[in-house]
Amino acid sequence: MKKQLITAIVCLFILLLFGMIIPVARDIVRLIGLFVPVLLWVLFIRNRQKRKQPLKKRAVRILFFLLIVFGGVLITCFGGGYYQEFIHRIYPFEYGYNGFKDYVYPVLWGINWALLVYCTASLCHSIKNHFFQVVAAAVLILVFNVLQYQYVRFLYLWREYDDEMINVTIWFLFAVVLHTFRVLLKIEVNSKAANVSYWMAVLLFLCLWLLRPVI
Repeated sequence: MKKQLITAIVCLFILLLFGMIIPVARDIVRLIGLFVPVLLWVLFIRNRQKRKQPLKKRAVRILFFLLIVFGGVLITCFGGGYYQEFIHRIYPFEYGYNGFKDYVYPVLWGINWALLVYCTASLCHSIKNHFFQVVAAAVLILVFNVLQYQYVRFLYLWREYDDEMINVTIWFLFAVVLHTFRVLLKIEVNSKAANVSYWMAVLLFLCLWLLRPVI
């Protein structure tokens, strides 16, 4: 476990340094929520249990992750009247090309949600009742999204309505649906590195909130 914690801390430092040095990377670092360091190693390869997971279970975990990412891309492209932006991404030379962000943002949006599902699942792993586990994990996702939304400039894609309560309700229901499917598929995550990554991201957003007058 010490190696996992050290890896999460080192990768956090690298991501922050990367975001400070390269301007185009700043938004990417904020959007992903600092979970990428533990994406493959912790969530899919490294398992806290001593016995090795069957190939079928690992395949289900990876496929579920990819489905969330794909769903995030579709929601970003077709939800909230963003169909025209989707057309721009498919036919960049005919309709106009806005550069790197046009293609990468929908994918990062999906990755962000997928990683949040897995990391919050790890945080709520000890809750035995599936109903309370789903609700608790959805609340953690909601907390993260509310904090993150305040500081990520291009997250207008997440804002389907002007009413903030409607936004919060949509995020919460979406998180409940994703965690419900995770429970039905019997996907369990138990990783200290994933837990630390979540709290690091939350603390980062809190620090940004405290520093908002000078940012």
